[in-house]
Amino acid sequence: MKRGVLTPVSLKAVIASAKQNLRIATTTEHDLMLYRLADECISQIGTLDGFVKMTRCFDIEDYKFELPEGFIRPIAIRLVGTQTDGVAGNVLYFNQDFLRQCDCEDTQFRNYSDLQATGQLSDGYWVFNTDINATQAVMSYYGRNLDEDCMMVMYEQQERAVRSYLCWNFTRIFYDLYPRDVRAEYMAEWTAQRRYLIGESVQRDFRNKRQQIGSIVSAIISNHNFSI
Repeated sequence: MKRGVLTPVSLKAVIASAKQNLRIATTTEHDLMLYRLADECISQIGTLDGFVKMTRCFDIEDYKFELPEGFIRPIAIRLVGTQTDGVAGNVLYFNQDFLRQCDCEDTQFRNYSDLQATGQLSDGYWVFNTDINATQAVMSYYGRNLDEDCMMVMYEQQERAVRSYLCWNFTRIFYDLYPRDVRAEYMAEWTAQRRYLIGESVQRDFRNKRQQIGSIVSAIISNHNFSI
């Protein structure tokens, strides 16, 4: 693996490797369950490699819009579209609590409205607290890094952890087919791999993400098209 480079790995490949370890015939009988477990595992690892900043435009209907697949936390919302009754366009809101956690300077966003004051998350929607005239909202948000099948993207440094998680859960579910010591061995490997992945390297990555978020805030303020 090249230093500083994150290389995606196919979930299909790691599932095939797990099936080989488990001595499962190359059939699709258990694949759906294994894919679900792999996606669950990547989420549980909790490294920030699995989360990315994204921007999308949403149509507002009945003072709300549906949140995208993989949504985790909003960074900012800009209201755009038709405005009436003298209301100015391009109204900008920031998630100020989250930005402070990322060590962003208050001077960058304190003159803008707080995101939590204008709306809230409710059953998969962003719902505005008051009447608005905008027809669209452009949201910058932190979300799960998903592939075209809406499953978490896995990187090669996570491969061993995901494989051990698959094997542990498979032997746990089909406990009558595998000895207890085999189940314990896979569980111990998964625990050790997860601990390794969320160690000091993750803390360093979080500091890098904080810097990235700070740059994003500056770009949002200076770029009224929100195309960042």
